[in-house]
Amino acid sequence: MALLPIISAVSGNVGLQASTLTTRAVSHGQVRIDNFRGWLKKEITAAAYLGAAMGLLSAGISFFMGGWN
Repeated sequence: MALLPIISAVSGNVGLQASTLTTRAVSHGQVRIDNFRGWLKKEITAAAYLGAAMGLLSAGISFFMGGWN
């Protein structure tokens, strides 16, 4: 429970940045119908790596804070 505010803040910041970058990519013509699938694959891969890293980090901190049990 102690890490819930931190996780919530990080997820909000990441969501806002992803939304901003997506809007910018569409407005500057970097994302089109012909390259949408490749772009989406890159975004999902980046999100998966970031989620795994944050999950492992918060799990490690929680494990440490819980007295190794």
